[in-house]
Amino acid sequence: MESKTTFKSQSTKIAFSSNTPEGCANCGNYREPGSPALSVCGACQGLRYCSRQCQIAHWKVHKESCRISQQVRRAIADQPNGPAVETLLRNIEDFVRLHTPVFRRILATAISHSPSFDFRKKFVQVLLGKSALEKPDKGNPARAFFVKSANFVNMPGPGDHESYGKQLTAMRPAAERFEEKECGAEGYLGLLMCRYQVEAYQWIIPLTLHFSDINTIVSPETWQNELRLWSGRGIVFRTIDGKEKEGVMVKVKSKWVWKEHTSLEGMDEATVESIVTKLQTLTGKRRLTGTA
Repeated sequence: MESKTTFKSQSTKIAFSSNTPEGCANCGNYREPGSPALSVCGACQGLRYCSRQCQIAHWKVHKESCRISQQVRRAIADQPNGPAVETLLRNIEDFVRLHTPVFRRILATAISHSPSFDFRKKFVQVLLGKSALEKPDKGNPARAFFVKSANFVNMPGPGDHESYGKQLTAMRPAAERFEEKECGAEGYLGLLMCRYQVEAYQWIIPLTLHFSDINTIVSPETWQNELRLWSGRGIVFRTIDGKEKEGVMVKVKSKWVWKEHTSLEGMDEATVESIVTKLQTLTGKRRLTGTA
């Protein structure tokens, strides 16, 4: 689990994220506190590496997604509202990265209820809405969006010309190689392709799932509500001193910093139900159900 606890507000003057992941994309090692930042892929600015050797070793996996990222960036740059679109995409990226522990846990649980689930034939599509935040939460990367819906859908077929279909198809070879390597490993559940969409814009990433991610409290009937509840309240999980803790992002000068904070634990049932109801009304639905 990524332990990054500080996020900068995205700038409209740069063509890459202010919050590129600190871990090496190849070996997974994270930068030691106080040590120099890891080098960034010069082409897409989206991944970091701890050494030139790691970057070379990871190139076969990264090559296609790097090419697509560059194409997207060039297309955005040609639009009159390019900087605004770029900022939106980076905000989506920050939101997803902050909530990845929650997405991982709930999606793994939903899949566990469907023994016939095929990671090669299905992906998860998460539709996000923009949150209208007031101070002090305005600009909070963990609350920039809310989950409108989440569903498992079929992978696009051959010749699919939708942009997400092309990207998923391009990412499939690398995903299959990863699957072949990890399949059979102790505790490994599967590699799930995730598409996050806000209006006409999207961000697609693979998510590694393990049996240890499964939460028996989440049921087939409630997993979408759980996804909306946790991400909607801005709860962010981090590993601190080897222990998983939950907290929220608070603004300190120009940065958003993670602060430990308890969530629904200790609340009475009426309060919890009230929060769930408010979140459900964002999409005009009293109850959501989904199947894998």
